[in-house]
Amino acid sequence: MAPELMETERLLLRVEHEDAAARVLDLYLRNRDEFEAYEPTRPEGFYTEDFHRQVLRREYNMYLSEQFLRYHLYFKEQPEYCVGSLNFNIRNDGNIFCEIGYKIEHTLWNQGVATEAVVAGIEIMQDYYPITRVDARILGTNKKSRHLVKKLGFVFMCEEPQSANILGKDVDITRYTLAL
Repeated sequence: MAPELMETERLLLRVEHEDAAARVLDLYLRNRDEFEAYEPTRPEGFYTEDFHRQVLRREYNMYLSEQFLRYHLYFKEQPEYCVGSLNFNIRNDGNIFCEIGYKIEHTLWNQGVATEAVVAGIEIMQDYYPITRVDARILGTNKKSRHLVKKLGFVFMCEEPQSANILGKDVDITRYTLAL
């Protein structure tokens, strides 16, 4: 099992417990418009502390069972101010692989924060889980994310027509993969 706390040059990557719900909610509130443009339509109650407390509890249990790993991201100088998250949904279709997801505070876009977190996360997955590949499902209009995964060696795998609901509309997703 991956450690609950990891460090990179600038970042702390921390598996959070439910007592971090207010910090996590704050990240979503500060970045609501930017995140909603690229992520699935939010369920009712999403922008409440109670919702995030429940999610963090469920994610921590999935972490313990080695089905899911989400690190919340913090700069070392600001260990209580959440600036993003990085998650891995661990799958098994005969080969163990994972799907990666990440989000970074919009004021930090184009500053290498996502690259630093994703590189560290993939290294952690390789060190602690017997995965064979990492997949990234990305909305076609998310040019920054497509650029990031291509820069890290991910290659096009397939189109997934109308496989996500973003802002109430069914949209196409592109799947990229990184063989390990």
